[in-house]
Formats: sequence, structure tokens, C-alpha cells
Amino acid sequence: MRQLRAYLNDVLPLIVILYLGVLGMYCVHAVQLYIGAPPRILAGVIFMGIVFGIYVLNRFTDITEDFANDIGKY
Repeated sequence: MRQLRAYLNDVLPLIVILYLGVLGMYCVHAVQLYIGAPPRILAGVIFMGIVFGIYVLNRFTDITEDFANDIGKY
């Protein structure tokens, strides 16, 4: 049980980033349906990649920032 918890704690940031990317893709599809445009999978996948990339970049740059701001949070 401890190993499972440790594993989930290790992969939780990846799960959250993937969740946000997929949520962004669904938002693009919702807007396409709302304006009456045919849903294009490629547009959603591109937006998902953009969101995923931004959050991954932010994750790596925040480590340095958190260390500089508050050692307790690091």
C-alpha cells in the first residue's frame, strides 16, 4: 500500500497536467459546437499540446522559483 501511495505521489503532477490538457481540448470542441462550426479533432489536439507544454514548462521553472521564494515549500 505504501508503494502504491508513493507511486501515485510521483505521477500525480503528470496526471494533473494531462487532465488540464484534455480539458483544454474539450473546451475547444465546446466552442466549435457553440459557434456551429464542425468539430475538428486536430484543433483540439493542438490546443491540448499547447496547454500541456505550458504547464510542463511552468512545472520545471517553478521549482527554482519556489526554492528562491520559500525553502519550506520546496
